[in-house]
Amino acid sequence: MGSVAEAAGGLVLPASGWDVRIGQGSRWRPALEMHTTDGLIDVAVAGGLGQAMLRGALRGRTEKRSWALAWGQLPEGWRNAPLTVQFRAGRTTREAEATVLADAFWVAEAEGVYRSVIVSAGLASRSVRLHRYVQTSRQS
Repeated sequence: MGSVAEAAGGLVLPASGWDVRIGQGSRWRPALEMHTTDGLIDVAVAGGLGQAMLRGALRGRTEKRSWALAWGQLPEGWRNAPLTVQFRAGRTTREAEATVLADAFWVAEAEGVYRSVIVSAGLASRSVRLHRYVQTSRQS
């Protein structure tokens, strides 16, 4: 299992090139912003309605590599039940390290070709197929 690493502010994901930032939502709550090479794709506010342990799951390709990416909100009590993220393709499974942002959100990325992701924390588990992301602008 990969360890969970704290990150303050934001980060650039190496395989996809996406930028993950922490902004400010209503009532001064942290907000996760997912920026693709094409622009902002998702915003989630901590403690908001419809919190989702697994909010987004995509697969894509840059000029150099294929990648899989998933993100979501941390469930209550997540420190007592470690978060695990597994990308899958057929019989191949790769556990990816989840990076925690603002003590409310997580993001995980893996290089390679994957079709689904399973996210688990304690008794909570969610599995979804990865949607294909097609970049519309060119990276420089």
